[in-house]
Amino acid sequence: MTRAIGLATVSTLLALAACSGGNEPQANANAQGNDVAAPPAPAGNQTAPAARALSAIPEPFYGRWDFALDYCGDAASEGALTIAADRIEYYESEARVAEIATSAPGAITVTGEFSGEGQSWRERIGYELNTAGDRLTTTAEDGSVSARMRCP
Repeated sequence: MTRAIGLATVSTLLALAACSGGNEPQANANAQGNDVAAPPAPAGNQTAPAARALSAIPEPFYGRWDFALDYCGDAASEGALTIAADRIEYYESEARVAEIATSAPGAITVTGEFSGEGQSWRERIGYELNTAGDRLTTTAEDGSVSARMRCP
């Protein structure tokens, strides 16, 4: 009885192998360097467009930004952010822009030489404008995100 089950199992496996569609020879051909096209990468593995270096922060980012319009007139607002062509100022720190890159309209990544509260550091921060240009989202290296409104 076990011999009949064993033969049935082997027969089933051989039948499945014969119906596999022949993909293995193609994979072996690729591994051996033959001219067989590799399958396209899945959509989820597509790479982002290459970043393009900029010489200055683009003008649409210039100005003062804060967490709410009510805070815009407050010089001591902890959410204050001022952006210019070559510098960025937060409430208690400022940065000289070292590198700027863009890979999409309305989005830049700035690497800055920061100083504040007696410390100095280098940090990369992403800045993204909404379509209307009145909201700015920042994304820090640690993944923290904050949103600000353009001050009048």
